[in-house]
Amino acid sequence: MKAVVGVISACALVVGLTGCVPGYVKDNDSPVLFRIAAINGGQTLVSDVSTAATETVDVVLAVRPKNPLNTNVPQVAEAVFVEQYRVSFSRTDGRNVEGVDVPYSFTGALATVVDIGIGSDANVVITIPLVRGQAKQEAPLRNLRSLVGAGVSGQQQTGGVLVPRVSMIAEISIFGRTVAGEAVSDTRRFTVDFVDLP
Repeated sequence: MKAVVGVISACALVVGLTGCVPGYVKDNDSPVLFRIAAINGGQTLVSDVSTAATETVDVVLAVRPKNPLNTNVPQVAEAVFVEQYRVSFSRTDGRNVEGVDVPYSFTGALATVVDIGIGSDANVVITIPLVRGQAKQEAPLRNLRSLVGAGVSGQQQTGGVLVPRVSMIAEISIFGRTVAGEAVSDTRRFTVDFVDLP
């Protein structure tokens, strides 16, 4: 009887311990946390659709050890090789058809390394395109240019002039691999205001 109770207690302990592991530790097999620490300094991007210029944002990347107690123990290098980014857009009203309601999503290649470290000094800043010049020549962004003076509800006073304005959520995903080949990624969202400035 004591043996059965001992086995049950051991099983309960194992279940209890595994239940205490936070989700961010279990989201991949790598020994590090790969995170997008900031996008555009935490500020909303105002994108002027009246120009053909591609607009970029700074993305701050960080790599932290999942077990910070092991930082002084010699380990295999745990740097992350950043390989790719993806940008997509959505709207809070649920109208999310690409090329009709929101710009087309796109991907691009990256080639940088983020070393593991503690604190902001270990972070790496990369710059990626967010609003491509090509997207401003396609619906729905080009349609904003034809709304000047049309009395649309999305207009906002800017410098004494009413200009069309549409807010969207930009989603940025960054993908990479550790030195050991383990896939890591992170995704963050922030607001973009598309306007046709005079």
